[in-house]
Amino acid sequence: MAFQQQVGTESRVEIYQFCMYDITSDELITSKRWATLGTIEYIKASAIRKTATLVNKSDIDADGFTVIGYTPQ
Repeated sequence: MAFQQQVGTESRVEIYQFCMYDITSDELITSKRWATLGTIEYIKASAIRKTATLVNKSDIDADGFTVIGYTPQ
């Protein structure tokens, strides 16, 4: 389960960058998205733990991902 925090009326959630195997290049790649830990575990990827960042829950979609190219503020 992802870490969540209530700040005023805004909910915040912890997200991470993550690595996963790319079959086309036969290498581990860092995703261009961020995601919650639960989502990363579900897709069998590896979270980069040192990138843990709290963001507004509205910054992630229903599947637990940010948009491609997301930069946490």
